[in-house]
Amino acid sequence: DAVHNQSSLGLKELDELYQTSWIISTFVGPSEYGMTRRQRIHIASTICRNLIEKIQRDVEGVIPKKKTDHSTDSEDEQDGLRLNPDFMEDDTVADVIKTRLYFSSESHILSVLNTLRYCHLINEGGTCDSDVASSPGNEQLFSNEAQKIMNEFAEYDYLSQIVIKVYEDLTMIECDDNMDRFSMEIGVSPGVAGDAMADYKNEAAEDDGRKARDIVPIKWLHGDHRIPVKTFFKLMRNVSAFVEKQRSEMLAGRGMDFSTKVEAQKMQSFVSTEDSD
Repeated sequence: DAVHNQSSLGLKELDELYQTSWIISTFVGPSEYGMTRRQRIHIASTICRNLIEKIQRDVEGVIPKKKTDHSTDSEDEQDGLRLNPDFMEDDTVADVIKTRLYFSSESHILSVLNTLRYCHLINEGGTCDSDVASSPGNEQLFSNEAQKIMNEFAEYDYLSQIVIKVYEDLTMIECDDNMDRFSMEIGVSPGVAGDAMADYKNEAAEDDGRKARDIVPIKWLHGDHRIPVKTFFKLMRNVSAFVEKQRSEMLAGRGMDFSTKVEAQKMQSFVSTEDSD
């Protein structure tokens, strides 16, 4: 309303109201997902665990299994997810799916980023020590410089995006561990972010009073070196173990013994709302 309808509405204080509410939202919004590092990884991993595990499975799907003397043709054909040939008009196009798109909400974007930022605090036993820089044996996915960049992102607006790229080093084709050939880059953009009022005032508007705003360029968060896929998988397994441990402790505190199938179904029903948005 302040940008497009202020003249017709006759409201003169909308600029100040917008600036004040924007400052408050830059603190309140991210704080809803935790004030401390432990709170953030706990809340984030609970919200986005299913999405994180889906991303992990998809990354695993693009990595071909190392062939052995006992491999069969059917096993080789099952590497990765493939397109249905009945719907392929061009027979020359490879049928292996190499690009995946996930459409989600701001809450899941924040949760995925917080999970990636703080997953190194979780050890293999599923416990989190937020008082140390990193759990022993774990590496940070994001560089220290990237952590500073993340702190500058006050909000995630329209067309916010997280980009994960997987690379294969063909010079290591004969390595013993197939995973060693693959690495990742992770980037993020807060979308069409910024001060809408300032953009509107500082640049000439279109005839109808509107103007296009640019998307903030993607910032790559891995530093000078790509992230080994093995490191990513290890940290994500720790996250899954952490969520399971938290759920078990929560349900145990409620007097639930989920060793039976019926009680396990109750547990899944109870926590399903935490996995959805």
